Amino acid sequence: MFGLSKLLIVWRLVMVVSKILLIIFVVFFSLFSVGFCFYVDGFEDGNYDANPVWVPTGGTWGVNTNNPHTGSYSVYGTVGSSPSHQLKVNISSVGGNVVNYTVWLKITTANAAGVAGLWIYEGDVAKYYLKAHYAGFYKGWYFDSDASCHSKPKLSSTEPSTNHWYYLVIQRKVSENKARAYVYDSDGTTILLDSGDLTDSCSSANINKIGLFSQDGTVYYDDVNIGEMNATELEGRNAIEEGIHSSVLGPSAVIYTDQKLYIYNGTHKLGTFDKVVKTNNQVWAFNYITSGENYQSMKNLTNVIYFWEQGNMSYSEIKTAVGQYINNTKQ
Repeated sequence: MFGLSKLLIVWRLVMVVSKILLIIFVVFFSLFSVGFCFYVDGFEDGNYDANPVWVPTGGTWGVNTNNPHTGSYSVYGTVGSSPSHQLKVNISSVGGNVVNYTVWLKITTANAAGVAGLWIYEGDVAKYYLKAHYAGFYKGWYFDSDASCHSKPKLSSTEPSTNHWYYLVIQRKVSENKARAYVYDSDGTTILLDSGDLTDSCSSANINKIGLFSQDGTVYYDDVNIGEMNATELEGRNAIEEGIHSSVLGPSAVIYTDQKLYIYNGTHKLGTFDKVVKTNNQVWAFNYITSGENYQSMKNLTNVIYFWEQGNMSYSEIKTAVGQYINNTKQ
């Protein structure tokens, strides 16, 4: 009986350790199943001159509790009409094929020559800038790159409002020499500006500095991030297409969007997929799952039809996974 009690104690210890290991695995998997993200600053330490050190080029900059996007603090800049000034921080160069530079922006005072936005640098040379013009001919959202890159500026006539948060994204596709910009409304999902891909030579630059811009007004910034962020629905769909075209199917593969598929594999199933591609007697159906969407959970028919459904992935992760999935199942 004593021996049995010891065995039961050992068994219980093993079960406890197994549960702990399972929890550790789940947490570890959760951390690394999302797109890589290097958090720069949310200004929650109440300053901008430490951890990390931001350096103003002029104007009045500070951190206060008046307009935080998240947490308790955000940084602000109040600058006159001339010259313009920035708050800059050195950053480590971030690897990866698709890198996003993001920040939340809120304009509280907008004067006639007002400009605000996000700049990214190689050294002291501004390679890309995404900015809001408050007034004049260029009133709206504006994305451009350094003149040496030979890109064409992209402008949205959607006018920025005061006392309203916007989410700014500059996206670099390094291996393709492309860059893209997005401006989202305060909900973080409604797109106000999608510049489309700009093909140029700056996307391979060694970006090592960020600048927050202020001119002729007061603007607040919060939650500065760099990294391969989880793709939006639109980005996920574009990444799926790129993955298909980078696979053995090649760039001429015909892709169908929002395609309904019916399958019988023990049970009847009907589902809609973001992207579907067919070649000879094989079909691949892809869904990138974002908020509000459901998994179709349809089973593969070996060598006939294959289903791929994933969420919480970066653009490059989706592209790579889709290409590999096709290559591994192509007959």
